[in-house]
Amino acid sequence: MHVLELSNYLSHKHEVSVVTTYFSEHIKKLFNPRIKLFSINKFTNETEYDIVWSYHFPILGFLLNNGLKTRKLICGSLSSFEKLETYPLFWPLCSKLHCISNEAAESHTNNFGIPRSHITVMGNFVPLVYTKTTKDDPSKTPRNIAIISNHPPQELIELKNILPKKINIDYIGGGKEKKRKLVTPELLIKYDVIITIGKTAQYALSLGIPVYLYDRFGGDGYIHIDNFEFESFFNFSGRPNKRKLTSEEIKTEIISNYRKCLLQTNQLMRITRDKFSISNLVDSFISDIHCTKDLDYSILPSYKLYLDQCSSFATYLYDFHTRKNKKSGFKKFLYKILTPFKFSFSLTK
Repeated sequence: MHVLELSNYLSHKHEVSVVTTYFSEHIKKLFNPRIKLFSINKFTNETEYDIVWSYHFPILGFLLNNGLKTRKLICGSLSSFEKLETYPLFWPLCSKLHCISNEAAESHTNNFGIPRSHITVMGNFVPLVYTKTTKDDPSKTPRNIAIISNHPPQELIELKNILPKKINIDYIGGGKEKKRKLVTPELLIKYDVIITIGKTAQYALSLGIPVYLYDRFGGDGYIHIDNFEFESFFNFSGRPNKRKLTSEEIKTEIISNYRKCLLQTNQLMRITRDKFSISNLVDSFISDIHCTKDLDYSILPSYKLYLDQCSSFATYLYDFHTRKNKKSGFKKFLYKILTPFKFSFSLTK
């Protein structure tokens, strides 16, 4: 979703191509038709790009190993702990680095020795469509609640059994791709409370909807003025305090603290739109790109072994998705279980 939103935004003023190991047909349809989409087996090195904006280092390593040419190189990280979200070993050659939160920036500095001054924090985008509408005339009591998660913990699953009958609760996320719902303003605006973590928190706050922060890591409950910056530091992940509650405790908090949170929605909406609007974030981030260093290709050969590893891993991922989509039933299950043990990858040079 991050790359989708970034690509669609940039495509209004720039020519944009997206390269990855795999596109589902469902995701392809969400990209601006002007954007060129490539799986790595279709990549050609005929174009010299002004900027390559990269996530997930194996794909970048594969492309550079296969003749990718660019003047500027931006590398981003969307997590503080996922291994595929680490920066490439040749990060000193990058024009700019960015990551999703202050927590992630500190993690990259502490774990990989990347100077904090080299990393710009650029939080989860709020597409402009989320800044053009607002939830009007909100209910004075929570009547419709959405739990948006790909991995809801048991205490959230049990919540539907203990809420008063007058409160409706919907579960959105996970499951088979064909049955998944795209999160949009039109979807969220129907609800009085959104229980979630991460990116959807910014979406809902931008619409003026109360957000109750809770998921598999636990969470601190309603986002309000006093904890907004703290939760933002940790990307609204629910992780900082690892606060776990029972379903009964969650029910009590949602109902009893709703009115207080409702009074702050307009102020939170303005803060969120200003802090996370995609136009504010992206335009500011690339405003000085012309002043940054170009990618020095003369140094890349010293990373040849690492680039070869990246190429092998990216090819493996492409092969995994290709085979996975050709298999069905029991064979697909076995392939999913067994293939991760066939490949080991080193994160060190």
